Amino acid sequence: MGLNENIGRNKLRDKSLPYHILRNRRNNSVNYTYEGESTAETADAIELGETIAAGNAIALSSDGKAYKASVLSADNKPAFAFLLESGESGDISHYSTEQIVNIPGATFTPGTRLYLASGTLNISDEPNETTGNYYQLLGIAKSAEEIIPTINDAIIFE
Repeated sequence: MGLNENIGRNKLRDKSLPYHILRNRRNNSVNYTYEGESTAETADAIELGETIAAGNAIALSSDGKAYKASVLSADNKPAFAFLLESGESGDISHYSTEQIVNIPGATFTPGTRLYLASGTLNISDEPNETTGNYYQLLGIAKSAEEIIPTINDAIIFE
């Protein structure tokens, strides 16, 4: 079990933490974990409303559950995060909105912008430009299998 503690900026400077435990900065605080601890152990959790594979962009529904994000504006499921663990309806899984996401088997080109798409993996380097569908930037490919999340608001393409 890792340590997940907020430390005020004035009490401990970021440079005093070794780079391998510095994970994330939020609201002038530092979240850190022990080296070797998985990202999923420190990420937020949510109940799934359907079966979703790890790495997919997810949407939050009015029932408080996560569903696979959809480019169809009629579905009203724009992305808010990436799922870190595969799961079935009713499972509790972890998600990330800011931490780098690893998607084994993906074939992204590093530096490429990634968008919400349709398909088994709902992420693509081609933006969806179909009238009436969501156009949403999700992040930038860090490597062939990693995404740096920069999830923007979804807009309806006209």
